[in-house]
Amino acid sequence: ALALDFDVSMTRARQLVRAIARSRRHPEDADAQIADARASYRRALTRNNLIERDELVGHAARALAADADLAASCRAWFDHIAIDDIHEIDDAHARLLAALIGTHGNVCAAGIATGVADAVFDARLARFEREHRGCACVRLGGRYRADGAIALLAARLLAPPAAERAGGARGALPDCVTIHAAKSDFAEAEFVAATIEQMIGGQNFLVHARGGAAQPPRMLSLADFAILYRSAEQADILTEALARARIPFHTLSCRPLDEDAAVLALLARLDAAVPDVNRPLADALRAATEALILDGVFAPVDVAPAYRQLSALIGAGAESLAALDDAVAMADAADFFDAHAARVVLSTLGAADGLEFAVVFIVGVEDGVLPLYVDTPDARALEDDRLRLYRGMARAGERLVLSHARKRLWRGRMRALGASPFLRELGYEPAPGADAPARALPGPQLRLI
Repeated sequence: ALALDFDVSMTRARQLVRAIARSRRHPEDADAQIADARASYRRALTRNNLIERDELVGHAARALAADADLAASCRAWFDHIAIDDIHEIDDAHARLLAALIGTHGNVCAAGIATGVADAVFDARLARFEREHRGCACVRLGGRYRADGAIALLAARLLAPPAAERAGGARGALPDCVTIHAAKSDFAEAEFVAATIEQMIGGQNFLVHARGGAAQPPRMLSLADFAILYRSAEQADILTEALARARIPFHTLSCRPLDEDAAVLALLARLDAAVPDVNRPLADALRAATEALILDGVFAPVDVAPAYRQLSALIGAGAESLAALDDAVAMADAADFFDAHAARVVLSTLGAADGLEFAVVFIVGVEDGVLPLYVDTPDARALEDDRLRLYRGMARAGERLVLSHARKRLWRGRMRALGASPFLRELGYEPAPGADAPARALPGPQLRLI
């Protein structure tokens, strides 16, 4: 609809949709074109009787505010409300919670206090305490997720300039944190694969030729490792390195399930099948999967993940085709993550939020990649990437490895990249002469064949 209304390409229309989503979080940044696009987008949703997933919370809050009887029935239904990550509560969430909690509700909210002045956390905690007067605030001293040293190091990213000036020198990195400088993105990927091999004792005999490492303090499995990056564009060279080392891996994605070609093909087969009220939907899904494979539409290895995902949704209560369609529309690929599978996890920083791993690698911590920008960094985007890195570091329970490459194939060219300014805030200084500003290296433009 946006492509037609604004006479732009589908690529530009998708960019407008992402910009509309950002404008809901930061309305002060929206320009006239985004405002027009948002109005056109809402008209298109209304015409098709659709509600965007990001606006479900807002719609629910408005419905409860407009109907006192509905709000009262919901409060009677939800006797207790638990809130995870209070610093993630935005205005729409706050309105919905106010309607559900009322004046005498039972609510428990949890959040992470870093030990330094975190303006976002403090502001939202203060608002919560103001809106729910009389609530008790209990600060827990123990850390259940990241190693204490890792958590304190990550907190440096959130320290305001005044606190940093008062604190003086940053100090040395803790022993459980390593910052690695690689010659290239290829060398960085090889370093990650070799380090994982060493820490689990070696996947094959090649690890011994690379120089063994000391045994970790406890036995680790492949499920204990995660490799995080800013952009999905960085994943290919990592998957190639892991494949060469014969290390099983799984790529975690937040891509909506209704954008998966195999999922859509299975739903189309189910929709085209002759209805049989006596046939369980799980049996019909199995038959549709077998038909896709027999017809040569998908190879078994390509359709198997879609079959498992749809089977999980059916098992969770989607027992009709209409219910399955609704469940697919609300699901992401990340909803089906198996934390116990013996595979290394590759993920963007955003998709890994909320997960925990014993060992975390964060690769590509370079100026222009993390923080991500093209010409000059935008202040809002810089702070968003600062928070992404902080959360990524907090995924690590025992070991954290941050790495940057001095040259990387990036945006179609081999480019020389400097270490991220975030690394300096953590107390890291690159070797003299190793931290060149981002620039394209001379050479022919790479082409897809």
